[in-house]
Amino acid sequence: MKVTQLGNGGGFDYNKVNSSFLVELNSKETFLVDCGYNIFTELRKIENDGYDLTKIKYVCITHHHSDHFGSLEIFCQYMYFVHNVTMTVFIPSYMRDMFEEFKVNKGYTSSMETDIDIVKVNVLRPSETYLQGKIRVIGTNHPGTKSLGYSIGDGNSCVFISGDTKAFFRIEDFVNELPYKNKLIFHDYSDWNVPSKNVHCCQSDFEAEYSKEFRDKVIKYHTGKEFIREREI
Repeated sequence: MKVTQLGNGGGFDYNKVNSSFLVELNSKETFLVDCGYNIFTELRKIENDGYDLTKIKYVCITHHHSDHFGSLEIFCQYMYFVHNVTMTVFIPSYMRDMFEEFKVNKGYTSSMETDIDIVKVNVLRPSETYLQGKIRVIGTNHPGTKSLGYSIGDGNSCVFISGDTKAFFRIEDFVNELPYKNKLIFHDYSDWNVPSKNVHCCQSDFEAEYSKEFRDKVIKYHTGKEFIREREI
């Protein structure tokens, strides 16, 4: 199992790639977790360097903020019209209406609008599993919006990506209960340590909510800092 982190930037890091991950579960199933406003540009760059975008079968969206969702529409259109691939997209339930608003499920042929389905939408609900248990979902604590954390795994290994969230004790319980021997744990983190105003995890709530054993396993992301691009588990 291979994880490629495409970027580590937050919503205001205009000069950094948005936080996003490619999770290669096996040779036939690669997941893109989040597709922020500059991720399509990053995907086209790696495609030009030889990466086969048709390996990506699924897109998992944590929430509707633009640094996690902003280029999903153009990516799905590109995959359909250029590569003849209909993407399967997993989204929080409240985002279903946005797909109609942004017309992600519409295509254009000649000069006439048509009802071509260029994306298969799957509405997710926390505490449920999908794709025969390969995707497991938890609702997290991102004040002001609803966000999801994803576990993607099979066999003995999985990766957990928290999405935007404050530290939330249920995340540790969720990860500990995942039925995998090997786990990579990516958790949202901010160096702005003002818990009362910060809608992301910061040092104070990180230390207050989680055990030291769990904290030691966490890979902090969404920080805008340098990061390890590729990991295998």
